[in-house]
Amino acid sequence: MHVAPAGQMAGGRETLRGMNRVAAAELEERGVYRLNSRNLRVGVWVAARGGFLGIREKFGQRYLAFEALREQGGTAVPLERLATWDVPPGVALRESIGTVDSLECRRLRWEEPGWVYADSGLGVPEGVQAVTVGNGPLFSHLDDVQEDLEWEA
Repeated sequence: MHVAPAGQMAGGRETLRGMNRVAAAELEERGVYRLNSRNLRVGVWVAARGGFLGIREKFGQRYLAFEALREQGGTAVPLERLATWDVPPGVALRESIGTVDSLECRRLRWEEPGWVYADSGLGVPEGVQAVTVGNGPLFSHLDDVQEDLEWEA
């Protein structure tokens, strides 16, 4: 599919196929944006990764996912900044906040050739699984944003 080059508008806004959008140079770290993207409706801008973290729904599951900015090879096009919803500084901008073991929920870290306990450096016993801990604070924040937007519609 061919997409015509974006045209500039005043105030950092651009158009893309007749759609107003926020110019990439105007995106602000921790800013939350309404998006036109394949997988996300709303996302927080993460400059170091060149895209947005937001809530994706797939096969009935909802989870944090990353979508790259269109100019970075992804599908995310920021349409509007939702300034009242910026992510607070204490909330990590990543999908998960760590890994724990499946039995005692002890924090793990990866060291070749496998997982070790972060507190002791000892290897994780066979049969114990590493479990990713989702970023609950970011998920809750973005879920509130989406809920608020649904009430507006």
